[in-house]
Amino acid sequence: MEASTTPGGSIETSPCPRCRGLCKAVPARTLRCLLRSRPAREVRESEAYFFCDAVECPAVYHGGGATFFRQDLRVAVFQKDPDGGVPACYCLGFTRRQVLEEAAGALRGQIYHAISGRIRAGGCDCEAHNPQGHHCLAAVMELMHRHDPDPRKAGRVPEGKGRGGAA
Repeated sequence: MEASTTPGGSIETSPCPRCRGLCKAVPARTLRCLLRSRPAREVRESEAYFFCDAVECPAVYHGGGATFFRQDLRVAVFQKDPDGGVPACYCLGFTRRQVLEEAAGALRGQIYHAISGRIRAGGCDCEAHNPQGHHCLAAVMELMHRHDPDPRKAGRVPEGKGRGGAA
């Protein structure tokens, strides 16, 4: 598997050096904000970095000749840690457990509306807080859909909302 680039030449994806899975580009700022101090010193703005979301892979980021692992981060990684207390939304603090409660109908769309509203208002700093380097809404919605107790609702989003983000 080779790295893919945009028409402008920037690298969008790269294979993980550990699991060989496809990793998406993340800003160097994400790493500088989330890595512990010693590994963060290795991050160079001029380098391309990538996020590995494979649950079984111990690597979280790679790029610039370095690979960073779970223990190098200050936060738990939603995509790699199944614990219910792990943040699903790093900006608003919603946990995996809360998202699953909403999927079960306990919260009635509160999480979706809170996150999408914050995104629309420009109040998120996901690049600095979320290990994947961008908004959490797609990952939150995917988790909800996978665990919705009513299979007839699979793939639904709240009324009037499109797939993949805020209206």
